[in-house]
Amino acid sequence: NPTSPIEKALHHIWKDRIDPKDFRDGGIEWWINKSEGPASNPWHLDLVEAEQQTEYQSASLTVAYYPWIDCVGGLLEILDNERSNSKDEFRTILRSMDPHTQVERIKPKTNRAVFYDSYRIHRVARVYSGVRECLASSVWLKKPLTFNNKASYNI
Repeated sequence: NPTSPIEKALHHIWKDRIDPKDFRDGGIEWWINKSEGPASNPWHLDLVEAEQQTEYQSASLTVAYYPWIDCVGGLLEILDNERSNSKDEFRTILRSMDPHTQVERIKPKTNRAVFYDSYRIHRVARVYSGVRECLASSVWLKKPLTFNNKASYNI
């Protein structure tokens, strides 16, 4: 039962997408991004590093939700990549990518939600002016061990 405004928003976003019974050993991680122009962000993955520090664990699914947008730029860019499980694979994918054929660009709009596989490499393109606000979250089938110290992880 959601109690805070963020929990209520997350419940509304995810309620028709996932079955909570499938995530008994996992949960949801969320964060808020606010970008004000001019600003840009690097390519990255929504993941945690495994205990060996050479492999990644990615969530099952990620969503970027835009409660309010008033900016120029700030497109969500998602690379059309396969799953990468190591830092070396991640770097190889970035070095070999063709931004003209492998990148999907999605304009942020107020009240839009964009769902994508958590293993997809992505970034926020340059925000030229204005403000871009985003509530992002990922669902995990199994809670990663590194989350034992995170206060924002809810089961």
